[in-house]
Amino acid sequence: MNIQGDGYSVQYHAADASLQMQGIMRLKGEEYAPLVALLEHILLAAPAVIHLDLRRLDALNSSGITTLAKFIAQVNRLNNSRLVVLASPNSAWQKKSLHNFQRLMPNLQTNYQPEQKMEVRGMEVRGEEFSLTYVTDTGVIHCQGIVRLQGDEYRSIAALLEQVATQPPARLMLDLRELQALNSSGITTLARFVAKLNQQANYALTVQGNPQIAWQKKSIKNFQRLMPTIEFDWST
Repeated sequence: MNIQGDGYSVQYHAADASLQMQGIMRLKGEEYAPLVALLEHILLAAPAVIHLDLRRLDALNSSGITTLAKFIAQVNRLNNSRLVVLASPNSAWQKKSLHNFQRLMPNLQTNYQPEQKMEVRGMEVRGEEFSLTYVTDTGVIHCQGIVRLQGDEYRSIAALLEQVATQPPARLMLDLRELQALNSSGITTLARFVAKLNQQANYALTVQGNPQIAWQKKSIKNFQRLMPTIEFDWST
């Protein structure tokens, strides 16, 4: 669910209940109606944890702050969801506003962290705690580290996988054995990649997993629903 405007965007990913706001929002009161509707939708869905990512929201006027304040007060009143806010340590308005939000919801969890920096080189995406590399000679995608990005931060990884899926080798291997952690947005990104491969004929995919890593044992097997011919290798 997306809201796009002049100089700003709002994106909601239901898979992990993450709401990303970015740009500059200085709208008039009634112009916040689409955002209010989206926030009401989230309240009705009542996910266990709501992630509100403000790190790329450079400016928000008083009407926008009031809109978020009412939402936070409602989350606190309903007591159905835990709310986690990701904020930028370099944003003065966020520091001031989040202090006031805490009064509306005493158990509000606030994490001040800069957006994770990523480096893209050819067929490799490297972050602070992870790397994803495609070796064209062997047809192996190596994933390692800890990947807990938010929604649109997966764009670089999704773009690399899209490039691989466009012209995959006859036999492709996805090596996850050293991927210690992957959040729901990351699992969704991999699932879309597997589904895209399934749409193409004459290609085989083997996923190498680590039986000692809990998230892999739980999630990787679900890929078979998207690609019945997928093969798994659990040898370490």
